[in-house]
Amino acid sequence: LYKTYLSDPDLQAARARFPFVHTWDDHEFTNNAWQSYGSYFGDGEPAQKRKVVANRAWFEFIPAVLSQAPRFNGIAAPAHDFRNAQVEDAPMGAHDGDFLFDGENARALSSLTIYRTLRWGAMLDLVVTDLRSYRSPPVINEETKALIEGAPVPPVRVVKVLDAGRTANDGNPPDTIAYGDREIPNPRADAPPGTHMGNPQKTWFKDVMKASKAEWRIWTNSCPALQMRLDFSKIPFAGLEDGYVGTDAWQGYPGELSELLSFLRDEKIGNVISLSGDYHAFAAGRLPADPDAETLAFPAVEFMTAAVSSGSMFEGVERGTRDNGFFRRAAIVEGENGIQPNWNNTLVNGFRAGILVNYSSSDYLLNLVRNERASPGLDYVDSDGHGYTLVTLDEGRAEAVQVNVGDVRTDAGPEGSPVTRRARFTVKGWAGGEEPVLEGPDFEGTPPYPWKAEAKTDPQPV
Repeated sequence: LYKTYLSDPDLQAARARFPFVHTWDDHEFTNNAWQSYGSYFGDGEPAQKRKVVANRAWFEFIPAVLSQAPRFNGIAAPAHDFRNAQVEDAPMGAHDGDFLFDGENARALSSLTIYRTLRWGAMLDLVVTDLRSYRSPPVINEETKALIEGAPVPPVRVVKVLDAGRTANDGNPPDTIAYGDREIPNPRADAPPGTHMGNPQKTWFKDVMKASKAEWRIWTNSCPALQMRLDFSKIPFAGLEDGYVGTDAWQGYPGELSELLSFLRDEKIGNVISLSGDYHAFAAGRLPADPDAETLAFPAVEFMTAAVSSGSMFEGVERGTRDNGFFRRAAIVEGENGIQPNWNNTLVNGFRAGILVNYSSSDYLLNLVRNERASPGLDYVDSDGHGYTLVTLDEGRAEAVQVNVGDVRTDAGPEGSPVTRRARFTVKGWAGGEEPVLEGPDFEGTPPYPWKAEAKTDPQPV
């Protein structure tokens, strides 16, 4: 597979022209990967042999400075080159108290460590994390899926209680977890809190963020930290709870994300930008330390970039709602320009706003039903397209341009795909203890629904 990708002349030209700094996500090993567990079907099965082989393939085909990575402001570099490990596929067994499982799993993971820090002079410290190798098992598994059957997406309440483990409710976790008329014993009542990074990497992350003296700190974050929710609780008489759109990223580990963002806030560490992917969409916003607090505090900014070639988020949502008229209205809106991705509007402005635009184009009515905290901190979503994000850093200012090249299913020839739109965001540097102010989007080309060309901040329906 790596050889096939590397036979692409455009990719070869790009790698010859630009330095590449890589991290991985899940499909280098297995879908929705966690530690050395293969999870393509159901709850999955141990796959330590495949994990070692996957690590070796990544190391042999992906350029990365690992064992040669220098110390960072006195902090040892944890990354190292591939070291072959003889393992057998075996059950996970006991863990270290922080969900890092011992035995064959630990040996497989030790074959390659890729989290590291790279420095670009006084302007930038690039903090590269690995959010697959040390994460705890997902809280949404076959057992909890059966519990929440009928919920359109995993309820925020259920995920947060399960993720908190024995620390839920200030150390008094519920004995059971209920949804609707169903109830199960709490499977995480005696478990530690969930972790996306694992304790060693989390400690390292905090240390390098605190030790960084650069103008900007870029977090290479393979899994989005932006909130993406559906605010079902705002729908009268529906009897539904607010839910997460996806729990395979940071929304499946809300406790640790809040811990890290609170650390940035409390330690007064400014100018932190997360660059993420994985969700096959463009998005931008600020990251709240606690998205459910009465007053939101935003220590960092995130820009999420779309896929280069995989199907877009909107393609999946459009396909998945064809047999459900109610939810389809939150996903699409049809007009003179055909089907438009109303999903952008629903995520940013709330479910009621998504439904409303199917019946009215009134700005007044939209503002009446719009929920500014539908997805706390989320300012922009462009869920239909492909492309990349270009970030430019200067002293006191950062700019991100999200370049959408539209449909890439046909060969555009040597000139490449035409640009559908560029969405430009800027953020001025902010000192520790302050909050970032995100400006934009400013558009070149056709804006995504529901934005208009003159829009600067809040989206308005077409």
